[in-house]
Amino acid sequence: MTQHTTVGCHVFAGAMTAGLKQAGFRTPLNLECHGFGLESARQFADEVYDGPQSSWPGLIPDWDEVAFMHGNPRCTGFSSVTCGLGEDSHGPWARQCQDLRDLCELGIAMRVPVICWESVQQAYTVGRPLLDMLRDEQFAPAGYRIAHLFINAATFGNPQQRKRYFFVAYRRGLQFNIEPPAELPAHKPCVADVLWPAQYYGTNILSKDGDYDIHTHKRITPQMVETIRNMPSGWSTNGMGKHAPELLSAFHRAKWDTRNSDMPFSLHASARLRWLERCPTLTGACSNLVHPELDRYITVGEAAALMGWPKRDGQQVIPRGEAPYAQIAKGVVPAVAKWLGEQVIRCLDGYWGDDDWESSYDDARDTWTGGDSSDKIEKVFDMTKLNTKRRPLPEELGMSEEQAYRRYHESDLWRRAV
Repeated sequence: MTQHTTVGCHVFAGAMTAGLKQAGFRTPLNLECHGFGLESARQFADEVYDGPQSSWPGLIPDWDEVAFMHGNPRCTGFSSVTCGLGEDSHGPWARQCQDLRDLCELGIAMRVPVICWESVQQAYTVGRPLLDMLRDEQFAPAGYRIAHLFINAATFGNPQQRKRYFFVAYRRGLQFNIEPPAELPAHKPCVADVLWPAQYYGTNILSKDGDYDIHTHKRITPQMVETIRNMPSGWSTNGMGKHAPELLSAFHRAKWDTRNSDMPFSLHASARLRWLERCPTLTGACSNLVHPELDRYITVGEAAALMGWPKRDGQQVIPRGEAPYAQIAKGVVPAVAKWLGEQVIRCLDGYWGDDDWESSYDDARDTWTGGDSSDKIEKVFDMTKLNTKRRPLPEELGMSEEQAYRRYHESDLWRRAV
């Protein structure tokens, strides 16, 4: 089988590149211009260039060898849809969306056969005017068709219900379809799958100069330590204020009593994970997530493991450079990127012949729905509800959280997960 070449464009920390390498792609170069996550990206690509977009085309001697271009450019414009802001601050024409426009324009100009970028699901709704513009003014005139993919990382064994959108443009003459993962997880992925083996690691505090390692977590204030000690499994500081304010420290109780809203500790409030539940979708504030059992925030290594970053020589790979939690949270789950890369390889190798269809999974009927799409310029694949049903909560089984995760740890199901 031919080893295809992909070039990354705005991949930041490079987790998407890591998954594509696992799928078999060669990645000689990642292109950047913002300087964020460069040291991390160099762990996965042969070379990372950080410089002006005008110089990008000349960096690759033979673009005919590039079969794929990938990236996960900034999605802030799609994520921050707030009334009262101008179009340059949110939505499809936001300044932050310039990255994906640059990616598409470069891929089309270099006639790359398949071009793909990842974003939040709002890119397909709030960003629909931008997608229509890309289709009508850039991709369709250049001879491309488009597939819209909606994917949940939990389908691939990741402990987040992380729903994301992938835009895939492919040249006419190619067929892009998908096959679901050959082996779906035997159970709903949960925090215990990832954190149990590492729960007793020694830890250290993130230093003021930003130095960190696999065991580093964010500094906890004395007031937060007092609150965390009383924080029930699965609760946040906002939840404690609503349902058990007496458990808050005096400092946090005062903030709750003088609140101006029902979320005085913000959407990014500290929250304790549950062993047998999914981890909340990681964001740049994931450094505020509290360990399920220990009275501290999760470490850099634990956040990377929850995101599915690979191990190398038995050691968890973590970011390098500034803002490690943001680097982890803003990327693509490598297992998802690996699967996506396998679908792109099938497309490039002519695996599908003349087959041309779209499909979405209906979890209520446990079936796929869709049909022929040979007469369409764009089609949709929606896998967000595939194999993501939750496990019963411990209290529903008549046992404590501790009894539940210890029983889980001792089961055959756990040993298979490990």
